[in-house]
Amino acid sequence: MSESDPEFSIALRNEALKWRILVDEGELDHQEKEAFQEWLGADPLHEQAFDQATTMWDAFGTLDREKVCPEHLTDTIMDRLRALITRLKAPAFSVRATGFALTGVAASVLLAILVLPQIGRQTVMPKPEVTAYATELGRIQTIALSDGSAVTLGPASKLEVAMATDKRDVTLISGAAVFDVTSDPNRPFIVRAEAFEARVVGTVFDVRSNGGVVRLSVAEGTVEARHPFVIDDTSTSLISTRMITAGQRVEARPKSGLSKVQTFEADRFALWRENRLRYNEAPLTELVADANRYSSVPITIEAGATDIGQLTVTFGYDGNDIDAMLGALPAMFPVVVDRDVDKTIIIRPLD
Repeated sequence: MSESDPEFSIALRNEALKWRILVDEGELDHQEKEAFQEWLGADPLHEQAFDQATTMWDAFGTLDREKVCPEHLTDTIMDRLRALITRLKAPAFSVRATGFALTGVAASVLLAILVLPQIGRQTVMPKPEVTAYATELGRIQTIALSDGSAVTLGPASKLEVAMATDKRDVTLISGAAVFDVTSDPNRPFIVRAEAFEARVVGTVFDVRSNGGVVRLSVAEGTVEARHPFVIDDTSTSLISTRMITAGQRVEARPKSGLSKVQTFEADRFALWRENRLRYNEAPLTELVADANRYSSVPITIEAGATDIGQLTVTFGYDGNDIDAMLGALPAMFPVVVDRDVDKTIIIRPLD
């Protein structure tokens, strides 16, 4: 899209997308066709918006994250998206516009057409060298990065850092980390964990990634949190965003996406740095994943017992006293903690 292209309102983009979906599905009757032609000729911007919708439908490009907030999509578009997801989950799906035959796993790929991709040449930058960091069980380490930023890496956590001339990329593979970011307006600091992404210029924030749940808490400055928009437990190519400021937190889950913004007390920021682990409506899988960063004996949930893994808990414990935490589990959940199986602690459902 060139710089001279018009900026369309969210309502107009949604209306054009609705007509594009109807046209592609071939479900317009005579009256609807007349209504479509009337809408198309009512304003020159309508035709241009429809041309954009057609372009993105055919291009299968990447998401223009700056122009669409999924929470602003109308109920009509949401219903259409749900219908499209249902069709894409079928054993095979034929896309008439392109002639491709795609399997049901293509839902997230096809939904990239929902917004117009940025088309144009991109400068190819050399790939920066990636530096990996890892900590041992129960050990916390502070790392000085080459840009002057500092990272406090939690126990049994893994981190990869790539410093480029135009940005600073960090991947939290697992565990927890507090970032004290040196301000550099020309090089955004980007932290990724699972499908979650945090973007800042200079601030202090905490990211935890355990059991499929990613949690972000901000102590200073502002962080832009991003995560794929979820519709009916299905991740799409639309991006939800939240601006998180000091004293606020947010979480992201694979089947529910980005949560609403919550507040927390300043003295509760990154308590894990003192081995104090706190949970509010957290799944048991997250609690177990954290415990394994302190326990010398692996802790697992019995294979196939997915129901107990998703039980939620509001709880706190000392990372140096895993035995006390395990002893409390049967009082909170219908579970049995078996400590005598092949040097592994197994959490089983109560018979």
